[in-house]
Amino acid sequence: MKKITIFLFLMLVGMHNIFAQEKEAKSDAKDNISIKGKLLNATAFTQIYLDNIMNEIEIGSSELKSDGSFKIEASIGATDFYKLRLDEYNYIILIIEPGEKIKLTASTDSMFKPEIQGSPASILLYKTLNDVDKFDKQLADIQAKIEAEKAALIENTFTKNSNSLAGLFFVNQIVNTEIKDKMLANLKEKYPDNTLLKEFLAESENVETEVENVEKVALGSVAPDISLPSTDDKEIALSSLKGKVVLIDFWASWCGPCIREIPNVITAYEKYKEKGFEIFGVSLDAEKDAWVGAIEKYKMNWVHVSDLKYWDSMVVDLYGIEGIPHTVLIDKDGTVIAKDLRGDELGAKLEEIFK
Repeated sequence: MKKITIFLFLMLVGMHNIFAQEKEAKSDAKDNISIKGKLLNATAFTQIYLDNIMNEIEIGSSELKSDGSFKIEASIGATDFYKLRLDEYNYIILIIEPGEKIKLTASTDSMFKPEIQGSPASILLYKTLNDVDKFDKQLADIQAKIEAEKAALIENTFTKNSNSLAGLFFVNQIVNTEIKDKMLANLKEKYPDNTLLKEFLAESENVETEVENVEKVALGSVAPDISLPSTDDKEIALSSLKGKVVLIDFWASWCGPCIREIPNVITAYEKYKEKGFEIFGVSLDAEKDAWVGAIEKYKMNWVHVSDLKYWDSMVVDLYGIEGIPHTVLIDKDGTVIAKDLRGDELGAKLEEIFK
């Protein structure tokens, strides 16, 4: 009897351990998640990672196959925000619940618009973001229209009142150099002893002299480096694109001629981007929503930066910009090889370079 009792006790202990292990395995299984997906236009990357966005801890990764497909399996303890990441600039935010089996398709050209199945919170997140984006684009259009109307108002006002000292407060917002020069000449003649006017003219003459003497953007010179915030507030330098032929495109969402030139620039970019051509768009916008809205509306899928200071931007003096659109084409070493190329001229020059 004693031997039978011991045997039964050991058997019960063993069964208890088995049940406990099964319970623990089932509990772990509830925490398991998987993300099966495909990223288009991702040939520059070989690996994709899943991070917890709060503590930046990597919890899973996968090889990114040549067709952009991948599968990540991981275990998470709770519903939270996660980052599906190619690098620090290319990622998708997901809200993942334990046990979810997610299917996802996206493109590196628009990672903020993924197609998602199997993650209700993530689906709701991007549906709402994209619905709100429609309103943001309408707001950007309105702002761009207002900016253009404001610029036209200032120019029209001081075309008619070019000898009024009031114009000195608006002179840096006048794009048309002919109107600006005429107004300053009239003011100089009428108010030769005005202190503020003399200071302004002296400063303008010093800037012009510096640009002329140094010839920073003359053909054959090295283009001055530009380092400004991108649309997601990350600093990007022109020098980071060294090794590519780069078109520095100075523009703004409120500039009608700039907008009309966009189709030509897009055609050139799509034709030569795989051959080592890049565009470094520098905006003279003052409103971020208008700037970003125009980029998205017209599908300008290249590098964009701006300090959002309108005509007070540091690039205006640095490059001696008197009007936009204004372009500077530099070679792989950063040397200026052409300026103010538009339409067919831009296409012809790039064909000459990449033939």
